[in-house]
Amino acid sequence: MKFKIIFLAVFFLCATSLFAHREVKQLSLSAQGIEKLEIDCGAGYLIVNGQEGLKEIRVEAEIVLDGKSEKSAEEFLEKYLDLSLKKRGSRAVLTSGFESYRSLFSFGNKVINLTVSMPKDMNLDVDDGSGSIIIKDITRDVKVDD
Repeated sequence: MKFKIIFLAVFFLCATSLFAHREVKQLSLSAQGIEKLEIDCGAGYLIVNGQEGLKEIRVEAEIVLDGKSEKSAEEFLEKYLDLSLKKRGSRAVLTSGFESYRSLFSFGNKVINLTVSMPKDMNLDVDDGSGSIIIKDITRDVKVDD
C-alpha cells in the first residue's frame, strides 16, 4: 500500500512536467525623453543589449509555465501575469513577474525570460529576482541589485 501511494505521488509529479506552456510577448516604448530604464523582474534570465541609434526600448518576454495545460496556463496568465513597460516622467519602467497566489496543486516552474534592447546611451537600473543577467554595450550608468 505504501509503495502504491509513493508510486502515484511520483507519477503525478512527473506527469505535471509533461505539460508546458510557452508564450512570447513583445513590448516597446519610444525612448524619446527617457533618461533611465528601470527593470524590476522576477524569476527568469535577463539579457540587456545596448544599441547605437536605437529610438525605442524593445522587450521580448518568453513566458514559461511548466505543469499547466494550455487552458489552465491561459487562465493563470490572465489572472496573475504582471508584465508592463511604461513611461513615468523621464524613466521607463519594465516590470515582470507573477502576482502572489496560493494553490494546493501549484507544481512546475514559472519564469519570464527577458531580452531587452535599449539605446546604449541610456542609464540602467536593474532589480532582479533570480536567474542569470547579461548586460552588454551600455555606455551610461548601470546599477544592478540581484
